[in-house]
Parts: sequence; structure tokens; C-alpha cells
Amino acid sequence: MSSRLQVGGLALLINSIRIPANIGQTVRLSQYLGTRTFTNGIVLDNAWVIESDDLVDLIGNKSPFLYCESKNLMPLGDQKTQDELRKEQEELTCKN
Repeated sequence: MSSRLQVGGLALLINSIRIPANIGQTVRLSQYLGTRTFTNGIVLDNAWVIESDDLVDLIGNKSPFLYCESKNLMPLGDQKTQDELRKEQEELTCKN
């Protein structure tokens, strides 16, 4: 899915091991960073700067932006994503 992420696009934060409170947030992708190593030793592959009014940082404070790996983001708004979501919804409907 990472190939469909683009600067300025929207994405759904689908996983966050370090900050589970952010899962489910819709975010804007503001900058692609590639592989980034931080001073605390954390390495992020295919990292993005994401923005939202409702993000929470590692210590629980509101933050206007965070860093996130592309594997934790699902692009929103493109036709392929809409088709995937529709298919999943149909499968859930058929099971009920």
C-alpha cells in the first residue's frame, strides 16, 4: 500500500505499537522521510511526517505531527482503496 501514499494525501493510521491511542486517526501526509534513525536509537523505514489535530505523542501530550512508517498507514481517497473497503464490507455483510 505504501506506493499509493503521497504528500498531501490522507491516510488512516491502522497500527501504532508505541502509541495505540492514535490508531484509527485520519491523518494528512506532509512529508516523506525515507529511512530515519532518531537519537534514541529508533529506526523507522519508509517514514512519513503525519499531521492531525488529534494525535498524541509518546508521553501523552497532543501533538500536531508525528513520524510514522508507511506500513502503519492505509491511503484514503483513491479508487483502489475504495474498492478494497467495499469488498471487505460486502464480505462482512454476507457473513451476517
